[in-house]
Amino acid sequence: MIDTPPNAGVRVRPARSQGAALLFLLHGYGSNEHDLFGLAHFFDERLHVVSLRAPRALAPLSYAWFDLEFTASGIRFAEEHAAASVRQTAQRIVQLLQQFGIPNGRALLLGFSQGAIMSAALVMQHPALFGGAVLLSGAPLPSSLLPTATSLVPPHLPMFVGHGVYDAVLPVEGGRQLRQQLAQLGCAVTYREYALAHEIGEEELVDVDDWLTSWLDQRSAEQSREP
Repeated sequence: MIDTPPNAGVRVRPARSQGAALLFLLHGYGSNEHDLFGLAHFFDERLHVVSLRAPRALAPLSYAWFDLEFTASGIRFAEEHAAASVRQTAQRIVQLLQQFGIPNGRALLLGFSQGAIMSAALVMQHPALFGGAVLLSGAPLPSSLLPTATSLVPPHLPMFVGHGVYDAVLPVEGGRQLRQQLAQLGCAVTYREYALAHEIGEEELVDVDDWLTSWLDQRSAEQSREP
């Protein structure tokens, strides 16, 4: 496999009103930055939307955040490789936040499938960067990617978890376990299930946009109260 340059593979939809925050989109295994970017028009216009390409090239136009192994007992991944990808992606995100002039805590993540696993790991390992995350069709994190004493997640961190009940790739039980895992860490979890397979549906997108808008409204209200 070939690592792509750190600044390659970025698509941007600038905020159409005053930019309040930045939403990073993290695609699934074998996809690319063009995939989730097609959803950018669904989301609140106060958000800069940035779709990132994963660093591992599988084939032309096909990328991954970390390697997977498909076994009889389910999908497994190399935890050390995933941890390295989290560090590399966090560095890219810091650079982009600086480029857009967005402070720490005003970044959000939206990940699908492997991108949801990456998004959860990024928040757990680098909580100061993010104000929350949307995790769609993901799975619980292994202990190696959970918070450490130096990366404790702030209490009541907002998290949206959505999953299709007919998902045969990452079954809905994994989404339920992820919800429980995040709640035990003190996150404020909004959990929804949908009549979907391994995909993103329109009803889910409406719920996600409502959640993002509520997050933005709350942050705007907090900012207006600051001296």
